[in-house]
Amino acid sequence: MDIKSLIAKGERQIKAKQHTLAIQTFNKILEEDPQNLHALIYRSGCYMQTEQYEKCIQDISKALEQDATNKKLYYNRGSAYVQIEEYEKAIQDFSMAVKFDPEYDNAYYNRGSVHMKRDDYEKAVKDFLKAAQLGNEEAQILVKNFEERGREIRNQDNNN
Repeated sequence: MDIKSLIAKGERQIKAKQHTLAIQTFNKILEEDPQNLHALIYRSGCYMQTEQYEKCIQDISKALEQDATNKKLYYNRGSAYVQIEEYEKAIQDFSMAVKFDPEYDNAYYNRGSVHMKRDDYEKAVKDFLKAAQLGNEEAQILVKNFEERGREIRNQDNNN
């Protein structure tokens, strides 16, 4: 089977949520062509889906050697770093994603979430506000809840 056919087979396996089989398919491609960008990207996604975060990170890092400005690769690697609680690296990758796309609302939202985990509330709020401004629905809900809670606290203070 040629590489194009194997890529198509792997894509079908991903759509069918057969991630372990897809990993095997992409392994075959990468045995023949260790730098195949599509296979690395697809396999990294399969590793993410099967909770093999270290392998996901390795594949994305290899892919970034070929496509160093790909915001989605930084975003995905940042997401994998979150899963293994490598928060500083996650922040760096989400920051690279917004560097390459200043309108990347999900990257701001996820970076804000990591700042929250690290108790850096000021940075978290800035990122959530930016994500909400860019249209991220989860951030908009979060900001609305913050505002409502702030009003409740102010009302309690005024009544005391």
